[in-house]
Amino acid sequence: MSQALGSLDPWRLGMLGLYVGAVLLMMFRMRLPAAREAFLAMLQGAAQLAIMGSVLLFVFEVDHLALSVALLTLMVLVAAWTAARRIDRRLATFRFALGCIGLATGAILVPMALARVFELRPNFLIPISGMVIGNAMNATALALERLRSDLKLQRDRVEAWLSLGVDPDTAMGSSARSTLEAALIPSLNSLKTTGVVHIPGMMTGMLLGGQSPMKAAEMQLTILALIFIAALFSALLVTRLARRLFFTGLEALDLPA
Repeated sequence: MSQALGSLDPWRLGMLGLYVGAVLLMMFRMRLPAAREAFLAMLQGAAQLAIMGSVLLFVFEVDHLALSVALLTLMVLVAAWTAARRIDRRLATFRFALGCIGLATGAILVPMALARVFELRPNFLIPISGMVIGNAMNATALALERLRSDLKLQRDRVEAWLSLGVDPDTAMGSSARSTLEAALIPSLNSLKTTGVVHIPGMMTGMLLGGQSPMKAAEMQLTILALIFIAALFSALLVTRLARRLFFTGLEALDLPA
């Protein structure tokens, strides 16, 4: 990796700061509602990346599997908390999101690691796992939000089915199917347009690091496949287990406010 890419470049960071500052100023001058949120998100993102960079530097130097697993566990917990916040702040919602994201992540990473699809070294395991966890989080959050909204719209129909003795899974069948389709749209769009509309992050990073374009394409295809499977598994778990979150033990619809 070149010196320019391997270390912090004050000139590059300064130019980036000026450019972002100008855009944020324009948003504030236009009185856009998202201006304050964008400013805070930029600060939060910069702080989180700086912290993660320092943590990864330590983890890479130690190079111990247990430490990598501990970091991945923390990432799954944060992902579950982030996904659950879109619905409510109940502990039950957090546990539900944690179960969906954790199961989907484990079902993908454990077999891939055992099959040696990628190395168990931290510099391979953590970035790849992070992309899987992130997309499992997005799919879980999207599926939870979409399913809750659809059940609210279809509440009368669902409760009518329940009053006739139909089980919750059957009563919310159409909502579950539409939720599953919606949750897969981002991943499907990425698969369809990769290499034509955009060059994804993993491939870009390998190219910047001097790797062969074909090797970079091979790795990126692997990542895209894992990302799609993570989204599918997460959305499936949400729709298949939703009765535990949105229905009471007496099979009555119980949507969070």
